[in-house]
Amino acid sequence: MKRLFSLVLVLFISMSATSCMNFIENIFFNKDGSGTYSFTIDMGGLKSLAAMGSEDLTPENLMKEVNLDENETEARLKDIPGISNVGTTIDKQAYVVKVHFDFDNINALNDGLNAFMADSTSDQSGPFEFFSKKKKTITRANLNRFMNTFEGALGASETEGVDMNMVKLMFSDVYYTSEIETERRIKSFDNTDYKAEGENKIVWKIYPFKGDDLNADVGVTIKN
Repeated sequence: MKRLFSLVLVLFISMSATSCMNFIENIFFNKDGSGTYSFTIDMGGLKSLAAMGSEDLTPENLMKEVNLDENETEARLKDIPGISNVGTTIDKQAYVVKVHFDFDNINALNDGLNAFMADSTSDQSGPFEFFSKKKKTITRANLNRFMNTFEGALGASETEGVDMNMVKLMFSDVYYTSEIETERRIKSFDNTDYKAEGENKIVWKIYPFKGDDLNADVGVTIKN
């Protein structure tokens, strides 16, 4: 995934446009612990720039840059027991890419996330346990490989002389959202950074270029 995050940062810095990309993670749990994981990259903010004639910002070129086949991630996901319906949905009109897969249980979900979030150039001390489940309680660990890699890309850019104060000002509206949905009604959750949306969904939203949001706690325990 590091190639994707580095690409995003380069696009941010080179195009001087606000709110050009947002990231939405969604995890849906059925009653039996199976479910669906998806990760969406919303590049709708780039449409106006593409309309100005930039060849680099055509839907085709952008989709090539975020293609999972680049590092065989999709193939690795398909080889994991308990993972199915792996795919990438591309909306060229809206400039949205959605990667998704189904999982049979928590173990399969963790294996899928380890494959999806893998970064060949970073510390591979995993596998990591992102989620655990006990009866009607689901726990997400305070572990966010996406933000770890993103933070590393920011740090690398800063050492290369990029004015990060300007970058943070320009892209303060860019956000990363993690949504957890359950088939059962959510009775309680213990992280106040999450906000309830209806009875079956909680949402955690941060702005990577604002303040200390990169260090926000994504961990939560949900009781159904």
